[in-house]
Amino acid sequence: MRRITSWCTAVVLVLVGVLVAAPTAHAQGAAVGGWGGRYFLNDAFTGIANRVVDYGDAGDETYFGDWDGNGTDTPLVRRGNTFFLRNSLTSGIADVQFSFGNPGDEVLVGDWDGNGTDTLSVRRGSVVYVRNTLTSGYAERQFTYGDPGDVILVGDWDGNGADSLAIRRLGRYFVRNSLTSGPADHFFGFGNESDIVLAGDWDGNGTTTLAVRRGIRYFLRNSTTTGGADVVFDYGNPSDRTFAGDWNGDGRDTLGTRRPPVQPTAWTGWRGVDWETLPTSQRVVALTFDGGSSDVGVPRILATLRRHGVDATFFVTGDFARRYPQAVQAMAGDGHPVGNHSNTHPEFTKLSDAGMRAELAAADASIAPLAGQPTRPLFRYPYGDRSAATTAVVNGAGYIPFRWTVDSLGWQGTSGGRTAAFVCQRVLSTARPGQVVLLHVGAHPTDGSVLDADALPCIIEGLRARGYAFGDLRDMVA
Repeated sequence: MRRITSWCTAVVLVLVGVLVAAPTAHAQGAAVGGWGGRYFLNDAFTGIANRVVDYGDAGDETYFGDWDGNGTDTPLVRRGNTFFLRNSLTSGIADVQFSFGNPGDEVLVGDWDGNGTDTLSVRRGSVVYVRNTLTSGYAERQFTYGDPGDVILVGDWDGNGADSLAIRRLGRYFVRNSLTSGPADHFFGFGNESDIVLAGDWDGNGTTTLAVRRGIRYFLRNSTTTGGADVVFDYGNPSDRTFAGDWNGDGRDTLGTRRPPVQPTAWTGWRGVDWETLPTSQRVVALTFDGGSSDVGVPRILATLRRHGVDATFFVTGDFARRYPQAVQAMAGDGHPVGNHSNTHPEFTKLSDAGMRAELAAADASIAPLAGQPTRPLFRYPYGDRSAATTAVVNGAGYIPFRWTVDSLGWQGTSGGRTAAFVCQRVLSTARPGQVVLLHVGAHPTDGSVLDADALPCIIEGLRARGYAFGDLRDMVA
């Protein structure tokens, strides 16, 4: 019998298994996300983790798969286009090292040939390049499926022992049961647009199905048909980065979590300050994106974050949420927190206390239903306009204001003499522990440039090369 598992915050992961002497395990199609080198694994859907594994560095892109066909999923980390895998759920050095693809490729994990072991594919746009061995070399086959901005999930959707792809568009899933170019074989609906999606063989029957996550609540369905959840349970913390795998070789997928190496600071420790740099000595940065008048860059930004397994924080206005609801749902559906950037983007120092509270409340009322969670406690002042008095009101409404360490200046556009290379170098040259990077999702109003989206791959790759991990602002706040 064969099984798999995949996970998506935005992209997803795959795991496959074959039952020979023992059921083979599953892998994940995309990076786990989050940061930290410690992973908490649970063999059941209830209780606390019964396995803790340390592997790699805090900033590594991490994947899980059944690399040796023994029925259990174990970690792999990616650095550039080199991969380091370990064949046991124990701390230690890599058992195998190899290179494949380019540093900017989106990586997918699955059992592509049905032989019981997981290997890698890389995706560039809508083209997928498949390799069936964990060795350095070129792709053995390629095919096209979906559009470049689609969220990809991997799984054994028909139980034939081999993994293939599904694409997610809003709350619908389009499944193809072969690694060939062509249209979907079938589609179904499950969950909401803002849900975080995981895929796995939850009941051990050899086929992959979906689960959706809302906060700490998980909704599992045991068939790839439209309908409600078969199993509902609560697990972990709201800020956990959750993934799926078979940790004990029993043929069923359960959950794992990745958590940062530092504990969040209690709420009281954040009051009274508009935070420009996070209070940490860890080499971690927070990429943040403001959304106000335009959503042009959102698809590319989310695709880049998925491709690199990076978490970010978005701050949008109520006006933005009402004008571009699907953009907000996509941000949340990829697992990124969506904070409050006011309702109409006024200068807070010119508002009364009641006016500030009204701006915060109206924005949350528009954003929270789309994001599937409240915007509290994340807030950013419009224009960075603040005072001690405004911060007291913001704190009183349950928010922590986050400013920035560096403004990329990408919003000035090409007409302002900026380039993507300038934006990237400006961010890299100011890198420091706790750096908060200000970027924007919109296009310049006159020249149409989207320099922050253009520069994002360079920023991520450059910061990783300097030893930095990426955390969203939830990682810092209790």
